[in-house]
Amino acid sequence: MNCDCASGSHDNTRLNRARLGSEDSYVLLACCVLTGYALLGNVSAYFGHRPILVGELTFIAGSLALLRPRRLIALLASAPCNLHTNLSRALAGRRMPRLAVGLTALIWLVSAQPALCGPVEEPCPADAIPILPDQPIQPAVDRAEIGAAFCLKNGIHRSQAVRPRKNQRFYGEGRTILNGSRVLTEFSREGTYWVASGQTQQGRRVGSCVKSMPACNLPEAVFVDNVPLTQVLTKNDVTSDRFYFDHSAGKIFLAIDPSAHTIEVTVAAFAFDSTAPGILIKNLIIEKYASVGQKGAVQAQDAIGWVVENCELRLNSAAGIAVGSGTRIRDCEVHHNGQIGITGVGHDVVIERNRVFENNTREFNPNWEAGGVKLAVSSNVVMRDNFVYNNRGPGLWCDIECRDVLYEAMSPKETAKPEYFTRSRSQR
Repeated sequence: MNCDCASGSHDNTRLNRARLGSEDSYVLLACCVLTGYALLGNVSAYFGHRPILVGELTFIAGSLALLRPRRLIALLASAPCNLHTNLSRALAGRRMPRLAVGLTALIWLVSAQPALCGPVEEPCPADAIPILPDQPIQPAVDRAEIGAAFCLKNGIHRSQAVRPRKNQRFYGEGRTILNGSRVLTEFSREGTYWVASGQTQQGRRVGSCVKSMPACNLPEAVFVDNVPLTQVLTKNDVTSDRFYFDHSAGKIFLAIDPSAHTIEVTVAAFAFDSTAPGILIKNLIIEKYASVGQKGAVQAQDAIGWVVENCELRLNSAAGIAVGSGTRIRDCEVHHNGQIGITGVGHDVVIERNRVFENNTREFNPNWEAGGVKLAVSSNVVMRDNFVYNNRGPGLWCDIECRDVLYEAMSPKETAKPEYFTRSRSQR
């Protein structure tokens, strides 16, 4: 075992511990134990366990080590310090005030990092109806009772659009993907272009774009090896990273040879959309849906009491999630969506412990609606413990008569394209 916490090598641990002195050893050990406490808290949050229990065990181990430092300091101190800092070089030979300052700074830096979130690998409830990736979901939903649970098995469930019934629950297994696209395999040549014919999908055009991206609000999308291409308005503008959709002819034009790539085109506008109340969506990856401006791949805005937990929503054309009254969004990753991460209108909304980043990839006009999170005409809203960063537009925004909105323990991160709060009345 290496022991960088004391000297950088196991062989020199005893000599360097003797040089540090008793007070330095105690502070050094406390630093390592508390660093481990913060890191273990984040790991437990990611795996869905109870972080308080892990913290208690870490605290007990640290207390025992402080009582018997000669036997346990190398064992308990080495792991977190090797992973995250080389304390021996920074602290050796310094006096207690500097050690205390360093300890405080280190604990603050580690504890400030957000808990990891998103899907976790765990089994579905025993009573859940299993649905394989090649099976349609909606017929099973229609046959099942109100309040039924469904287990969407690991794999890619392609081009599925689900309208849940009252109080139904949808679980993934951690590697379950709802993908709103289909794979294109047949192309022909027209001059310098490769062309996919027979494309009839066409969503509504909603929203305002920046001048340099005039097609941002056309919801159809094309992906080459999971990378989205930019849509353009004329065939002459097609390049290796741009495509043109001629809706009148039902053709998609590409400038690259598709034979060596996986080409996908969006065909479904949403993964879940319904007015039914009490829906639970948990542990799913939801991607590549042609959501229309101000609507989500999960469209809860017209319903009451939906819960979205431990999900990842990415690469959707407009919003990842659209909330409604009573919506709860917890422990999700919402990123790289075309317009915005989370949008919606509602009362009694809670958005907590999520990571919302790199949204507005299509470059909608941020002054219209784009970026991280924007709610409107909403009340009794809580946004707590979220990490919001690198969105192209406002990170957090509640507009048009928002009332009683609480931002608590938020972490908007300023970048080259700054995040900022836009606050309406009665926000705090």
